Amino acid sequence: MGQEVTIRLASKSDARPVAEIYLSAAREAFDREPEHFRVPSLDEATSLFMPPGAPDAALFVAEMDGRVAGFAEVLLRRPREEPSMLRPRVLGHVRELGVSEDARGTGIGTLLMEAAAKWALSEGAEAIMVDTGAKNTQARRFYGEHLGYRELGVILIKPLS
Repeated sequence: MGQEVTIRLASKSDARPVAEIYLSAAREAFDREPEHFRVPSLDEATSLFMPPGAPDAALFVAEMDGRVAGFAEVLLRRPREEPSMLRPRVLGHVRELGVSEDARGTGIGTLLMEAAAKWALSEGAEAIMVDTGAKNTQARRFYGEHLGYRELGVILIKPLS
């Protein structure tokens, strides 16, 4: 990585740059699967990424050249109260990861995922998970081949109309 990158917890002033990166990813998702995804407005996206006030959530940003170049939102998923076949454990869940188009391939995604995993572990998580679209081959390669995640399940969907 040629340029210095700082990973830090997000502040309120980061909401808009994070939303802009999110919207770029939303456009890519819409292009792959228009029947499933939509591109929200900038205001909608900005409201999604106000720094979380809940103790079970963290929003990290990657700062490069004085600007936000990526983000990761990680949540804790606690075991359900009712009986289940799943082994009860706390999981970290990277709900969103985004890197600006001009910063892809610089290692920012890896640094953000490492920060998310470190935070989740410090909060008691035993594992960390992420989900992505079946047609998002670039993300699936990044998570699987580069970071060592393995596929555990498959979501199937069928329109009802």
